[in-house]
Amino acid sequence: MAMLQLAAKDNPKHLSQGSGVHRSSEELHRQSVARRKAEAQRKRDAARQGEQSDDGDQPGAGEPQGS
Repeated sequence: MAMLQLAAKDNPKHLSQGSGVHRSSEELHRQSVARRKAEAQRKRDAARQGEQSDDGDQPGAGEPQGS
């Protein structure tokens, strides 16, 4: 009867380094997502600033108009 022995061996570190197609596209994707999130945050902040300044500038804010 023959016996089969399996052995595990980790890949050398140099195989996981470098610039492959998938690695560079992943980095570009992460940068793109970060830019979109930052732009969305800036827009939200600007909208909040606009709402805060509009609330205090209008006379009779919260009162019915034309009565």
